[in-house]
Amino acid sequence: MDELKIAGRHEWLDILGTGTTAAQVWSMMGEGFTSLDENPGAQTDSKIYIHQKSATVTTKSYETTFPFSTDTIMSEAAVKYIYDVARNHKTGADAITDYIRIELWDEVGTDTKMYRARKFRVAIAVDSISGAGGETGVISGNLNAQGDPIDGVWDFAAKEFVPTEE
Repeated sequence: MDELKIAGRHEWLDILGTGTTAAQVWSMMGEGFTSLDENPGAQTDSKIYIHQKSATVTTKSYETTFPFSTDTIMSEAAVKYIYDVARNHKTGADAITDYIRIELWDEVGTDTKMYRARKFRVAIAVDSISGAGGETGVISGNLNAQGDPIDGVWDFAAKEFVPTEE
């Protein structure tokens, strides 16, 4: 029998594009982030065919969101990038960047330091910047996926995302 392997939250590594399209900079979403979830948001269609009493449900698309909450640690590039989007009321293309989710339990090859990953184009939507007196400020919102993710690997040696060839 195979050993049961349960992935802990610390085995997903989240990286946000904090540079420009011409000169991308990758910043880890770690310090400050108290939550960063993935909601695939499956959209379904339901039909009852003439020979059925109960519905047949199919998945037709996804509306993926990544809800987050982070303390306002402004020395962290990813936190500052997200804060700046909200602070400056950036919209459209100015609020869009790349986001990569790396699966650290799924190494590709041996001694390569490459792990399976997915790259998403996301629109940053900050819902709240809050904090009570004497407490750390908190930024919360969503990274809203645009289109389909790109499957690939994260190369730690080169610090880059390498798409999987179709």
